[in-house]
Amino acid sequence: MPISKAELGPLASGGLVEQLRRDYHQFTFTQKKIAKYIVEHLQAVAFSTLDRIAAELDTNPSTIVRFTYRLGLAGIPRFAGADSRASARTAV
Repeated sequence: MPISKAELGPLASGGLVEQLRRDYHQFTFTQKKIAKYIVEHLQAVAFSTLDRIAAELDTNPSTIVRFTYRLGLAGIPRFAGADSRASARTAV
């Protein structure tokens, strides 16, 4: 199911990666670690589980969930697909 612009909220105009880069200086140490992982592994994040990402980052899954809410997303499903689906569409 496609994600509407309303569901993307703050990501509709600039994309997840751009938002992470723009706000990076405001993040906590752990949030920066999550943001860096997302930017470097965007495609893998799109098809990974929350537990797998948390294990890779050695952090609690709830920390990642809270980070997605901070970004204005409605949890992991919206987070994982926000930019990666757009990237996949442009690659085809």
